[in-house]
Amino acid sequence: MIARGITIELLARDDRYLSLDTEATLDEILRDGQLDSNLFFEPFDRVLDRARISPGATVRDVSVFGGLVALLTANAHTSSALAVENSWNELAERSQFSLLCAYSMGLFSGPHDAAMLSKI
Repeated sequence: MIARGITIELLARDDRYLSLDTEATLDEILRDGQLDSNLFFEPFDRVLDRARISPGATVRDVSVFGGLVALLTANAHTSSALAVENSWNELAERSQFSLLCAYSMGLFSGPHDAAMLSKI
């Protein structure tokens, strides 16, 4: 990408790359360690709308890389992780985007982790 003159800075300037701080986002959508579903959608609707509309007013495809569920799972907040996963699925039903996620396999190495992984 760099050889073609494409940099993160250029993509960010054109709202083609937007980044949210995972921990700050969790602080915004969790109350007492539990997902407040009323708070979940606002920040993501805002960012998706911003990413979707280009400066020339054309609609772009959007891909989202989500790290919230992985961070919650890593910190043993499995009920909140599942609630966030369900909210992502709900958001995907009403807003067009591709959701990409990555989970460390170490998060699911215990004997009881298979059930959690299958729910995600």
